[in-house]
Amino acid sequence: MINSHSTRGPGIVHKFFVYLRQHGPLGTVRRITIAMRDHLDKAPGCKSLSLSINNLLNNLQYYLDASFDRKYGVNTSGSILLRDLTIAGNNLKDCYWYEPMSAKVFRQIMHQLNIPFDKFEFIDFGSGKGRILLLASEYGFKKIIGVEFAQELHRIASKNVVIWNLNAQKLNTIENICMDAIEFPIPKEPLVIFFYSPFKGTVMEHVVNNVLTSYAMNPREIVLIFYGPYSETKTPFNFPEFQGRELKLRADWSHFIKYGCFLFISRELILKNPME
Repeated sequence: MINSHSTRGPGIVHKFFVYLRQHGPLGTVRRITIAMRDHLDKAPGCKSLSLSINNLLNNLQYYLDASFDRKYGVNTSGSILLRDLTIAGNNLKDCYWYEPMSAKVFRQIMHQLNIPFDKFEFIDFGSGKGRILLLASEYGFKKIIGVEFAQELHRIASKNVVIWNLNAQKLNTIENICMDAIEFPIPKEPLVIFFYSPFKGTVMEHVVNNVLTSYAMNPREIVLIFYGPYSETKTPFNFPEFQGRELKLRADWSHFIKYGCFLFISRELILKNPME
């Protein structure tokens, strides 16, 4: 007879290594802490221990992520709630907080785009402090545009662009625009459009419809990238002009969570670069 306890250990060990491979050390420890939180909070004197561990992990992730800022002399790190910021427009309720993009993950995504970057304009909706804009400048896009509705984040991004250009000793064509995303006029050029969980609901629907309307009026090569944890940002496209798939990405071990990424390309690109 097999002892039930004899199979429990290997199962836990296997699950641990699966989590470690998928989410890295920080993400794995964070999940273990969350799983233990209920027990720790109920035990005498352990609630403060749970909070201390959580604060330690948050500080560690911030330090590791801020290595990008230390390297380039910019300010793109840290999570920021939007409720205390000055907002352009009336769509705060459908928007998420600011959180910086992993440079390692962004570069993985760009590596999977089989396009001539210098023929495309790049748009980041909800560009925040501008890290994605800075990273996109490494690929030689024809133009890079950040659309951000929080005035304080927009000002920080503008300073970051100046510092980035000075360090690069060249002028990158990065344009920061402070406005509500639904008011932004979609350029008529071939586009790569990036969404890092900036908003949901009617705002996402409105912005996507703006893109589709622009495409219908001027069919061209367009790439849509949705990256994030929220189902609202993984908009399912049920129309024939675009084809989509989920990208397989390696986790950045300096971050807690490995998010999902969905790529959609227009009919013009499908003919040149059919998806598997």
